[in-house]
Amino acid sequence: MCNFSIKFDSDVHHVIRVAKNAITSSGGSFTGNEDAGGFEISTFMGQIIGTYTIVNNEINIDITKKPMFVPCSEIENQLRKYLS
Repeated sequence: MCNFSIKFDSDVHHVIRVAKNAITSSGGSFTGNEDAGGFEISTFMGQIIGTYTIVNNEINIDITKKPMFVPCSEIENQLRKYLS
């Protein structure tokens, strides 16, 4: 459905902690570790579900479910904000 990568410079443990806090504080759920995991975020337009893997300071994100009217670019932008 959607697939993109986000590079990061900080420690992987920090990135995971920031992502988990941002997603769960927005009412979503986050499972996983420094290698791989998944997340769910509910929006007023519907649910967004995805998985991630981490390889060499890069998070590879695969969105497996999203609302029809939410573009992949908007999901990517929001996830980049969560990780910044």
